Amino acid sequence: RVPESWVSPVGLPGWISGSARDRPPAPRPGVRPDRQFGNLGASNNWVVSGNRTTTGKPLLCNDPHLTLMAPSIWLAVSIKTARGGEIVRLNPTLPDSAADLPVAQVGATFVGLPGVVIGRNSRIAWGVTNTGADVQDLYVMQAPANGSSAAEFYAFEGSNVAYERRTETFKVAGSADVSITVRRSRFGPVVTDNGLFSDLQPAEGQSGAHADMSLRWISLERNVNDTTLAAF
Repeated sequence: RVPESWVSPVGLPGWISGSARDRPPAPRPGVRPDRQFGNLGASNNWVVSGNRTTTGKPLLCNDPHLTLMAPSIWLAVSIKTARGGEIVRLNPTLPDSAADLPVAQVGATFVGLPGVVIGRNSRIAWGVTNTGADVQDLYVMQAPANGSSAAEFYAFEGSNVAYERRTETFKVAGSADVSITVRRSRFGPVVTDNGLFSDLQPAEGQSGAHADMSLRWISLERNVNDTTLAAF
C-alpha cells in the first residue's frame, strides 16, 4: 500500500499512485489493452550491492518496457554446450582457450540471434535497456542531370550515380510469392519505393512524384565491425 500523500504523476491514473487504490481500474471502451493506462514506457535497470542483501550476493533488476506484441519480440532461450566454441569466440576479450570451456546460459533473446541478450549463467547476470540515440538519417535524393531517369540514377557531387538494385522475394502462406525491387544509394536503401510514404510532396526536379529518400542507419552500414554480441 502506498501513502495517501502520493500525488498522481502527470499522465498516470490515480489508482497507480494510490488515490484510488481500493477500487480496480475500469477499462476504457475501444482502447487497446496496452494503452488503457497511458504511456507507461520507461525501461530501467538497477543493481543492489551484496552489502545490502541477506545473502551477501548482489541483485540485478532489468526491465525493458515494451508494448504488447504478437508475436512477442522476446524469445525464452537456454544455451548449453560442452564447449563454448564460436559462441565464446564472439567475445574478443576472452582467450582462445575459453572456447574449450562449457557454456550454460538462460534468458531472453531475439528470434535468430545466436546469444542471450538478457539473462544469466552460473556466475553472473546481465541486462540491457535501450535509450534515445541518433543512429538514423534520411537523405533526400537529388534528381539526376541531363534528363537521366530518376528511377535509375541520382545526383551526387555533380555526377549521376546509378542505384544498386536487388530483388527480394517473400513467401506467402497459401498464396503466390511476392517480389519487390529494392534500390540502394550510397547512403542506404530507398525507403520511399513500393508504395511507402506515397503522400509525400514532389521534390524539386521530380514533378509528379514524391521525394525519393534513402535511409542511413548504423545497423545497415557496410564494413562496420559490430561487436554488440561480444557484450553477452
